[in-house]
Amino acid sequence: MIYLDNAATTMHKPQTVIDAVTQAMRSLGNAGRGATSGALDAARTIHVCRAKLARLLGCPRADHVCFTPNSTAALNTAINGVVRP
Repeated sequence: MIYLDNAATTMHKPQTVIDAVTQAMRSLGNAGRGATSGALDAARTIHVCRAKLARLLGCPRADHVCFTPNSTAALNTAINGVVRP
């Protein structure tokens, strides 16, 4: 498992991260919540990000890359995926 939780260990974010978040908040909608241009742009952005991460991590399929809302949800997903009774 590769744990990527930069937010938990870094106080200051690079300007490129701040700019990307600000741009997303200004222009992207809620992915999967309709067919508006903002929602479709958000879905495309997520798809491209998954594909890039899959390549970076050597994952054979982009749909095997999972985003979670926080580290607790990520850890619970990983634990529930590998621990058996």
